[in-house]
Amino acid sequence: MQDSHYGFDSGQVVIELIKLLKKKGVLQEKEVLDLLWEAKDPLFPWTKQEIKELIKL
Repeated sequence: MQDSHYGFDSGQVVIELIKLLKKKGVLQEKEVLDLLWEAKDPLFPWTKQEIKELIKL
């Protein structure tokens, strides 16, 4: 299910912003993975490596 606000896919916007912050050097890869790990739905049994591959970090 997508969460849309004002016609924008909120999840996609958040992930792209996180990737941009990593690219610009504001966040390190470990910080990004920790952030997403804490925010993930507990019903999804992803590992940090799977999250990294999923968002193409």
